[in-house]
Amino acid sequence: MNRSLFLYLAPAAAGLFLALTSLPMRPAPELPADMPCEAGLPEALVPVRTAYREVDPNWPAYFGHLACLNLADNTPLFDEGWDTLPQIRFWRQIINLPMDTAIVSLARDRRPLAKVASADWNAWSPARQRQFKDSVRAAWGLGRAALYLTAGKQHYYQYEKALPEVSEAVQIFRAQGVDPWFAQAILLIESPGQMRYSPAGAAGPFQLMPEVAVRHGLAVTDSTDERADLRKSAGAAARMIAAVCIPETRDLLRSCRLRFSEDDLWFRLMVLHVYHAGAGNVGAALRQLRPRHGGMDLILRLWRTESEGFRNASQNYSQIALASQVELEALLAVLPVPRCEPMEGWLALTGAGGLLEPGP
Repeated sequence: MNRSLFLYLAPAAAGLFLALTSLPMRPAPELPADMPCEAGLPEALVPVRTAYREVDPNWPAYFGHLACLNLADNTPLFDEGWDTLPQIRFWRQIINLPMDTAIVSLARDRRPLAKVASADWNAWSPARQRQFKDSVRAAWGLGRAALYLTAGKQHYYQYEKALPEVSEAVQIFRAQGVDPWFAQAILLIESPGQMRYSPAGAAGPFQLMPEVAVRHGLAVTDSTDERADLRKSAGAAARMIAAVCIPETRDLLRSCRLRFSEDDLWFRLMVLHVYHAGAGNVGAALRQLRPRHGGMDLILRLWRTESEGFRNASQNYSQIALASQVELEALLAVLPVPRCEPMEGWLALTGAGGLLEPGP
């Protein structure tokens, strides 16, 4: 195992030495050390203390029958330090926070500033909500900086339930010669362990829109909706990513004359943005940024950029993808179900992942 990944997971892995009948707790990220002192602050304005979340005791019912789990590799996430970014730490807190609590964060980097009871916030008038945010800004000396309020989503991110679907979808993507990391990332973001329909019309594990699903081989009629079928939905998503999202991402980056490798994590994140927001909206954000280089710096700048349809939800998409991968690794370290041995060099077999020169 890569040394940095081992060091990250070693504390949690100690839980494997406990009796399996006493499931361990999985670690939640710690808050920045520079949180403001509670003294003198309004009662609701106290530093966020993210509690540990217990592993779902029903996990054997979800995947206890599996000898191992087919999962994509996350080593680059830790090697390159993505897990240490404030945005990722923030979303890990939200993933582990009950919905009755909300976090106020700094918009530009998602640094947590305070917490408030969700019921209180919802009961306040708009004027009272603005007053509360002003008190947070004053406590931190932030002037008129933009703030976000986000309620806990522990109820939504049910990774234990999602793992069997993730494992199966990873195999389907591999069989079609598509990077299995995309299957893992999308399933952990969109409908982890649940069947959901969005107000916009997207549905199924991969949240495909009706016309997209039909275009990539699924039946969507009044009587039949194959988007609900994991295998068929995964196959359609894999075909869409291979035929549309990856080529469009290449074109966007080449239009900016950026060098990239398709197995780089930042390239994968760009593909996720195209999958979620569409190439037109991602292209609008890139034209506004006029980047000279790719890599983590481009992704960080993209997270602070709004243009056309590329807005806050688009910024959040890859942040949540990374936070979900970190949570997945922490969960795997304390569950007694190992990873399956990975297939040998799927990138080499499919010819993907080579260094691409910028376009003419």
